Amino acid sequence: MFQLVKIIDSSAPHQGDIRCCKKNGGEAVNFKLTYFPYLHNIKDNTKIRVYIMETINIKTSSRFDIVDITPDIQRIVYNSNVKNGIVVIFIPHTTAGVSINENADPNVIKDLKNIFNNMIPEHNNYKHMEGNSQAHALSTLTSPSITLIIENGNIVLGTWQDIYFMEYDGPRNRKAHIQIIRQ
Repeated sequence: MFQLVKIIDSSAPHQGDIRCCKKNGGEAVNFKLTYFPYLHNIKDNTKIRVYIMETINIKTSSRFDIVDITPDIQRIVYNSNVKNGIVVIFIPHTTAGVSINENADPNVIKDLKNIFNNMIPEHNNYKHMEGNSQAHALSTLTSPSITLIIENGNIVLGTWQDIYFMEYDGPRNRKAHIQIIRQ
């Protein structure tokens, strides 16, 4: 828990910069909050749990693209100064997803593309008029979000694991929303 010291700017409902300090005192920290219900009703010195949200932009280069976003997520976690908590990665697209997989052998990515394309072919007399039914079907095989642990300021991943944005209907400019919740 943190104690709200001052609302710096709350010009739009549910948005604003706040200044917080640790419950038992300590150095104040500024946070940009993109969603905080009833921010305009909160008074100084209110105890709050800090949620930090950022959005990253991802440019994909092919119809089926797998992009390593681990460095982006780790940078956001590092810049948040959160030592322990969780990070949620949410992909707001119906033809994309997020996955954790091996980072050591680039052939794993090639194999995944081959396996997915064999499971759900690009063309198969689909009825969806946009012509991207394969992309919609593939997105059901991966999740639109994942939750990871933050420990000592780092994302907890296995030795060979990285976080991948899974593009099934590219090339496009995409987004991933990252929310950090401090323990």
